[in-house]
Amino acid sequence: MSKEFRTVTVPIEAVPDPESAKKHRARQTLNNLLLALAASVGIVLVIVLATPRNDTNQIASVDYRAIAAQVQQSTPNRLVLPVLQDSWKCTAARWNGAPLDGVQTWYAGFVGPSGDFVSLTQAFGVNPTWLALQTAGDLQTAEFQIGGETWQEFKSPVVNNPPKTKDHIFIYKHGNDAVLLEGTALTENFTDFETQVVNPMKAAK
Repeated sequence: MSKEFRTVTVPIEAVPDPESAKKHRARQTLNNLLLALAASVGIVLVIVLATPRNDTNQIASVDYRAIAAQVQQSTPNRLVLPVLQDSWKCTAARWNGAPLDGVQTWYAGFVGPSGDFVSLTQAFGVNPTWLALQTAGDLQTAEFQIGGETWQEFKSPVVNNPPKTKDHIFIYKHGNDAVLLEGTALTENFTDFETQVVNPMKAAK
């Protein structure tokens, strides 16, 4: 009696390559990290879009007329109070009644709707040295009339970008007093302030 022998093929499970497994885990970790990052960015965007925003100018305004009224109680000097154009507002107002240089000053800063800036400094008992210090580095470029009164225009010889406050200065002298207008506003904005400065200063004398 003969015996038959059959060959049986037994499948052998593939042994995973350690290096391939390592790369697979690294890719999986990176994918998870990217998914988590995308989710975080999505959450932030939803919060930003859902949060109501105030697009108005955040610069606080001050009541320069009320401040001036308080100052007038302590000085006989008549302060210049321009009537603001539409959308302009005062952002600073102060009185220096005891300066080291002896020149008392009333200061008010104004900001326009486009971010234009004009500052008004009304000085009492000025002298040539004080005026020269205010325009140091600038050159007188023009002299013109507003309301029958003479103004001097000073400009910086250097064109700054963005422009600086003292790049453009207008000075009106009336007796021993003076008004300085400085800033980055358009010419027509300065002209409006200049017109409003002349009449009250003339009336104060």
